[in-house]
Amino acid sequence: MSINKQKALAKDKIQVTANETKLAIDNDPTLTAKQKQGQKAAVDQEVLLANQRIDRAQAVDDIQQVTIVGVNTIKARHQAGQNVDKQKDQAKVDIIAEGNKIKHDIDNDESLTVSEKSKQKHAVDVAVQHALQAIDEAKNADEVNTILSEGKEKIDKQHVPGTNYGHVTEPNSYPYQHAETGAKTVIHVTEDEKQPSSHAIDHNNQVHKPDNVKLPNTGVQSIDEKQGTIAMLVVLLASLLGTTGGKGKKRDNKN
Repeated sequence: MSINKQKALAKDKIQVTANETKLAIDNDPTLTAKQKQGQKAAVDQEVLLANQRIDRAQAVDDIQQVTIVGVNTIKARHQAGQNVDKQKDQAKVDIIAEGNKIKHDIDNDESLTVSEKSKQKHAVDVAVQHALQAIDEAKNADEVNTILSEGKEKIDKQHVPGTNYGHVTEPNSYPYQHAETGAKTVIHVTEDEKQPSSHAIDHNNQVHKPDNVKLPNTGVQSIDEKQGTIAMLVVLLASLLGTTGGKGKKRDNKN
């Protein structure tokens, strides 16, 4: 048999090994789709290298040697992942930890009432249980990872911050809780409403002007009352002085 014929047979053996190896990778439930893709790409790379070595071989022994090395290297590219059951166990641990974290966040959320916290934590427990059941039913690594990702997302969504009294939920909005019903009403305040009107300012200044404060019957006069009293005293004094002056002139005339 010619050396070229032996090289062709060697390459066929390399390709058969590659096909078998990639099929085993595809059927490996411990691998994710991304891991499978990476391992099969590595197989193709080893096929290319093995064929190059076969082409460079000068003797039959060299062809056989590089073929054996190529076959073993290709087979080694299939690396099984962690046992699916172990992956399930780890996924369950992650789901439970996520549930505990979210419930802790709910407990520390001051915008939620006690009743709201209780309802949201119950919803977290339900989401955790659904995820754990789905993990048990998973058949391969891809399903386990998908359930883990979606389960965490659903658990996280159960924490919904509230609008409890005393917490601003939106710009220019203030929550008000009715004492009778416990219901909350958000009062929206515009920028214009935040600013007092000029009429209100004038009225406020007029009412609280010190000069216009009417004191109760305490014996203490207001400023206006004091000024009025002084004016009356001045008029009275002037009247008295005028009268006194007139009498003095009459006496002078008699003399």
